Amino acid sequence: MKESTVPAGKIEKQACTVLVGAGVVGRAILRSHLEAGLSVVLVDQDTKQLELAIDQTKDLEVSTESCFNASLAAESLGEIRHHHGGSQASDDSCEWINPSSGSKISSLGPHVRFHGARRSIDSSMNLIVLESISERLESKQAFFQKAESILGNQAIFYTNTSNLQIHQIAKGMKSPHRLCGMHFFMPVHSRHAVEVACGDRVERRVVERAVRHVKSLGKSPIIVGDSPGFIVNRLLAPYLNEAMMLLCRGVSPQKIERVAKRFGMPLSPLELMDWIGTRTVFDAGRVFWQSYPKRLHPAPLLPALIKQSRGGRFSGGGFYDYLDGSRSKQLSTVVSKLVQDYCTDRVDLSDRDVMHLLAVPMWIESALARLEGVVGSNADLDCAMRGGLGYAPGRSWTSFFDRLGSQEMVNAMNRWGSLTPAINAPFSIKNMLHRMSPSQVIGRDHHHESQVA
Repeated sequence: MKESTVPAGKIEKQACTVLVGAGVVGRAILRSHLEAGLSVVLVDQDTKQLELAIDQTKDLEVSTESCFNASLAAESLGEIRHHHGGSQASDDSCEWINPSSGSKISSLGPHVRFHGARRSIDSSMNLIVLESISERLESKQAFFQKAESILGNQAIFYTNTSNLQIHQIAKGMKSPHRLCGMHFFMPVHSRHAVEVACGDRVERRVVERAVRHVKSLGKSPIIVGDSPGFIVNRLLAPYLNEAMMLLCRGVSPQKIERVAKRFGMPLSPLELMDWIGTRTVFDAGRVFWQSYPKRLHPAPLLPALIKQSRGGRFSGGGFYDYLDGSRSKQLSTVVSKLVQDYCTDRVDLSDRDVMHLLAVPMWIESALARLEGVVGSNADLDCAMRGGLGYAPGRSWTSFFDRLGSQEMVNAMNRWGSLTPAINAPFSIKNMLHRMSPSQVIGRDHHHESQVA
């Protein structure tokens, strides 16, 4: 179990935190909060998901209160009282976190209260509402409009979206400045970075509260601009897409995995997609392609997997099969057949060639993101890659490209530019590589200082 970030014996005040969404990611975020000693109210319309959340946190020995009855779901979720062991919420448990306001949280749905052992609720602080529901714009917009109408100025709002832009989610809210992103990475327990995504109109205090909250979990906040895919998924989209294109060009999954690990990644990009979920990868890739249509040719293999119900590690298997949590050595037979069906002209590629086709498109996106002010510094990029994707600890992602060398990168761009648009850097970026090292190109002062607290 991860050690609590709170010193033993010290009780710290916290805002009441409401986590909405008890799916795979929501439960992982819940566990991260409980391991840090924070109290959480978990809300979901599906009581089976709530029961699963209770079951999966039993080893943490936190006390819980459940309220699954629809008539009780309109009660306040405030002034959490400590109980030993699980219990059922009663009708009279309707004290609000700020009694002077007289407000109540209502109609958010069935919920469970998890009591952190080392924290106490500060009723003077705004409620923190962290949403982790389905990655559909209309669903998130509807949720925040409803939550805002219920809570008014009693709450500040955060979304765990991985790709949707904050200003789009905030449309329809009366106070869009009270919403920003708080994007966790899977698997949450081993990914220490959290992207704090800021729309143009977000209040500074909302961002500052997000940074403090992320730090209270023992994680590293990275402030990023409100851009498609933020930073990690923006770099990830061409990397994953190229891995699938390589597979369909005859490169073996073993070679793809071997090269990815030499690059510094903890696992194969194919296995990573199984962790993320193929539908989520598809949605993220679609956001990237729609935003930057000239920089990616979507791999047809991915929608084919989805049609064959190969949803990923938690959905019956994806590129690989899984038994008791262990990955198969070979691709699933279903996927192997799909690879043959979608096989393009085979290309004889060395390990070095595969490295170029996987890594250089990521560097190009990082350079463009820095130019746009999406991320503040090379240090932020390194933190994002280590903390978001598990890049090799103790190694600098940006420095990897210095070891590769500017000339080798330019040569790769020229050689493979006709094969994939992902490796076609804009002329201005390529021209800078003739004069600077790769880390100097992305580290230039673009009039946007890092805001990581």
